[in-house]
Order: sequence, then C-alpha cells, then structure tokens
Amino acid sequence: MELTSYASPKMEMDNTQTVEDLVAFFIVAGYVLLALGATLILGAIAWCFMYARSSFEGTLEQVEGGGWKFRIGCK
Repeated sequence: MELTSYASPKMEMDNTQTVEDLVAFFIVAGYVLLALGATLILGAIAWCFMYARSSFEGTLEQVEGGGWKFRIGCK
C-alpha cells in the first residue's frame, strides 16, 4: 500500500481590507435609540387615551447646572 502525499489548500489572510466603519455604527445606534424613544412616547400617549381618559402632556425643561428634565404624563 502506497501513501500519497496531500497538499493542503493555502488561504491568503489579508487584514488590510477589513475596515471598521464607526460612522455607520453610530448612525444605526442613533436610529435604534430614536425608535425606542418614539415607542415609549407613543405607548404613553396610547395609555393616556385608553385608560386615563384624558389628554397627554409632555414638558422639557432646562435645569440649572446644564442638565435637562423631561416629563411625560396624563393631565
């Protein structure tokens, strides 16, 4: 019985073509956060109209020290 030699296939590894695009990551992350925020607001509006039987109220105030205060609720 004669053994035959086996030549394994060679794979060329070139990492210079792989470039991470951080701009696309931040755009997608921004859209995800925007969608989550819109879902929260729309859910609060729907809850006010269905269960509280009143209108929706939302306020945005600037707080001393450079912060922001955001309140949502039913009237």
